[in-house]
Amino acid sequence: MAFYQCLWSFDGWNSLSQVTEELKNSNESGSGVWAWLVPLAVTLSLFGPANVSFFSGSRVSYVAAREGHLPQLLSMVYVRCLTPAPALMFTAVMALILVISGNFSTIVNFLRQVPIIIPATMVLTSVYLVLAPIVAHPQPEFLYVFLFLLSGFLVYFLFVYFWYQPECLQVVTLHLQLLMEVAPTMKNAD
Repeated sequence: MAFYQCLWSFDGWNSLSQVTEELKNSNESGSGVWAWLVPLAVTLSLFGPANVSFFSGSRVSYVAAREGHLPQLLSMVYVRCLTPAPALMFTAVMALILVISGNFSTIVNFLRQVPIIIPATMVLTSVYLVLAPIVAHPQPEFLYVFLFLLSGFLVYFLFVYFWYQPECLQVVTLHLQLLMEVAPTMKNAD
């Protein structure tokens, strides 16, 4: 886990092979009065990768909203600078939620890639764990859970597939649009 934290916090780890000579004699190259310079340089170098991650991450939510996979408000841009301000705010809020959890392993587990066999096994195991008790001992509570799960399909088809937008949702979007001074982009300006 400590190795993951180092990779995450210092985005220049892939350049390590270019400075191995300095690492072999780290006592010679980092000793003396200048020893404070390395931690300061590392700290300052983190702002660049953090900035890039922040802006590129917000573009994902911006495009997903523009394609109809997230709320339409996230696809709007700030009218004065033409920046996707709602998507930037959304990304910042999601980052704060992850940071407030205080557990770095949550972030790593959320973002790392896994072989396809693991999710496939988990899906099959989950299906078995859901269906086995229903078949063995049917109860009315299982029906409620099943109906709740089906409601996700209803929400998807209504709001994403068929683009149904109730008047109240449009009013909320309009007020948030005016509050944040954002406007739709050309692609979804219809």
